[in-house]
Amino acid sequence: MSVSLEHAQRQRKLLEDFTMSILSAAHAFEANKTPTGEDVMAIIDNRPGLVDGGIYANPEFLLGLERYHELVAVAHRTHQAVEASSPTETVLEDSTATVGLDLEDG
Repeated sequence: MSVSLEHAQRQRKLLEDFTMSILSAAHAFEANKTPTGEDVMAIIDNRPGLVDGGIYANPEFLLGLERYHELVAVAHRTHQAVEASSPTETVLEDSTATVGLDLEDG
């Protein structure tokens, strides 16, 4: 196996293993513009910080994040506007979280 093929396979495996951490960090940068290194670690570790990384442990939020990423990737490949807003989390009175993905906004 060539070195470049082996390197590409390792990169693919890393991306597969860390997709949700990468998407979570990207979302935090989009939402907060300049999170600190400590905030990025809170996001990856799903713990509180100045940016609350706990929302990135919510499976529904992560599903919305994946869906949003897919829409953004399609928009990028087709040179179209993004037909959705970044996912948001709303905490209800009973402290259960719901996730919104507004497909009407751009």
